[in-house]
Amino acid sequence: YLRVQLSLIALFITPDLDLLIAVRTPPGHSWKNPVERIMSILNLGLQCIGLMRAEMDEEFEEIMKYCNSMDDIRNKAEEEPQLKEQLLNSLQPTLELMENLIKRLELKGEQFGTFKAAFDEEMTTLWNSLLSIDNLLTMEDNSKRSIQNKIKFLEFYNHCYRSRHYFFEIKKCGSLDCHICKPVRCDSETWLKVHNFPDPIPSLDGKKYKSFEELYGQETSEEYRPSLKDKKNSNNEMGFKPSAQCCKNVGTLIQCGECDKWRVIYSKSKLALQESEELARFLDEIQYTCGDSFYDIASNDTNDSMKKLFSIVKVNNTLTCNSPIEIPYYSSRLFKEVLCFNCGVECEEHNTNHGEYFPYCEDCDSMSDENKKRKRKEKKFVKSSKQKNVETN
Repeated sequence: YLRVQLSLIALFITPDLDLLIAVRTPPGHSWKNPVERIMSILNLGLQCIGLMRAEMDEEFEEIMKYCNSMDDIRNKAEEEPQLKEQLLNSLQPTLELMENLIKRLELKGEQFGTFKAAFDEEMTTLWNSLLSIDNLLTMEDNSKRSIQNKIKFLEFYNHCYRSRHYFFEIKKCGSLDCHICKPVRCDSETWLKVHNFPDPIPSLDGKKYKSFEELYGQETSEEYRPSLKDKKNSNNEMGFKPSAQCCKNVGTLIQCGECDKWRVIYSKSKLALQESEELARFLDEIQYTCGDSFYDIASNDTNDSMKKLFSIVKVNNTLTCNSPIEIPYYSSRLFKEVLCFNCGVECEEHNTNHGEYFPYCEDCDSMSDENKKRKRKEKKFVKSSKQKNVETN
């Protein structure tokens, strides 16, 4: 997301760094990430602990009754500003209890630590550092479309940054007479040894990836990114054909953690209110990747009601990050956002297609051959026998 990239750029500018690299771990597979192996210790530390927040004023408790996810709470907090303060005060005793519990834990002799979330004033100060690049930036500029007219920012963005699906890199060019980025602070001998962060490249036998030491200093690309490869699994585990009606029965989307494309959630029958609430809570806690099924993502201790829900609610597990946006997204007419059929970014329908093609963003529209663009199906109307008789007469 651009808003995440903006925060990283602010972290790069504030202390005047020469290089900043942010890398994310495999989404939905924390057990494969050594850094996250503390989770098992945290689970042990939190065994047999009951948590309950303090009660808020009655009017705010009434608001919370209708909130089923963090998104719902954030939206309500915008309508009712006092809700945020009330909720934070309500959670404070619980947060202090959790903090004390976590600080008692350790891994290989090293104590666990906690940190406080940033205050609004700190976030404002960090944001203001971006104004040194372009004083026309505003806090509403959190999408690629919103920065299209920010010339100075785009100049810095295209000059210093390098973005991949798994990492984001900001690096000074090192030129003394550059008017876009500042001079490097480290000595010239050290700077000559600083290279771009390499992409994963498989070894010759294809069984594992080359080490960082082998690749550092080489020019690499995302050619071998796992999610760019089509999966061998082509068996649709849904048990029914995805359609606009099955999309309407749920009315909810889920976003891939790797390609950021929105994927449709389907059901053959309309969900009850309780099922919709259970699904919303589940979606709020997981990290989805194209090709997953809900059974793949759910933990082994999933309760019976959720297992029953997963037998009804499905995502298309044959999709990959290369797959376009699903046709039921458009044909259901449920969703207001016009997404590019190819890459999934929000866009405006091209003025020249007159509804003949699915929407394409400017980049995809310019790169796509007119003959290869996906056309919408023409609606075929069949006249009834009564209509035919009227015309005959």
